[in-house]
Amino acid sequence: MIVIINAAISVDGKISTRKGDSKISSYMDLKRVHRLRCDVNGILVGISTVLKDDPLLNIRFTSCKKIKKNPTRIIIDSKARLPLDSKIVTTAKDIETIIAVTKSAPKNKLDLLKENNLKIIISGEKGKKVNLDQVFCQLETKFGIKKILVEGGGEINWSIIK
Repeated sequence: MIVIINAAISVDGKISTRKGDSKISSYMDLKRVHRLRCDVNGILVGISTVLKDDPLLNIRFTSCKKIKKNPTRIIIDSKARLPLDSKIVTTAKDIETIIAVTKSAPKNKLDLLKENNLKIIISGEKGKKVNLDQVFCQLETKFGIKKILVEGGGEINWSIIK
């Protein structure tokens, strides 16, 4: 599996402003990110990114000729905090979406997410973080995802790097 981490970083090494705004790059960079999305079959973020930005995680701002569908969206969310009214959930019928959780995730919430067309990977014990090695293995073997673009914040990026 190929994992690409994309992050905009300021000259002083920050990935967001003091107020927490993560949109520190330019429109040209946004177009570059969407071109990157054309070359992967999975986009991965952590729950903090979803809660803060409510992203769609689809391909826009580019004229990808080779793209037949949007990459699968992968959300790392140990306790299944993903809001049911988020753009990720409300568009899951149109864009394949997977949420990776631990055994801490409430069964009733997982049932609601499944009803909204999300696929679930349970990987990790109660009170622990999602086991990313197991998740990557399942993404490749069960879902055929071979190339992932990580668009997370500092926590998810560091979890993948270490």
